[in-house]
Amino acid sequence: FQTELEILITPNTQNRLQLNYGATEAYIDLRDLNVTNIELDFGASDTTIYLDKNTRASINCGVSDIKIYFPKDSNVVIESDSGLVDLHLDGFEKVGNKYYNNIESKDYDIYVKLDSGVSSIQGGYYDEQN
Repeated sequence: FQTELEILITPNTQNRLQLNYGATEAYIDLRDLNVTNIELDFGASDTTIYLDKNTRASINCGVSDIKIYFPKDSNVVIESDSGLVDLHLDGFEKVGNKYYNNIESKDYDIYVKLDSGVSSIQGGYYDEQN
């Protein structure tokens, strides 16, 4: 049994999304869509997320495999209040429960709050041209 859902969003206005889903595979691409806030709440999932600048994301999940991608030139802070997590964030520096890709910056383009159970979380970058 497979269900596919495609949601089209206008980039001409600021958008806020709240997505709740169970055991699924999800691909969420928010590049160039002017989504300023996204709240994700899901169970066991394989989720890939592309965030754009000026985004606040809240991710609450169970046993999951999550891949989060950011624009290469963005300043990102990730706050993690998670259980048993295998967290791979290339180029990030950990201070307390926060991870920074540019510890010297005072202004952050992207803020991510993670609250997860037993999960694997990977962070990386995408080229804004692609």
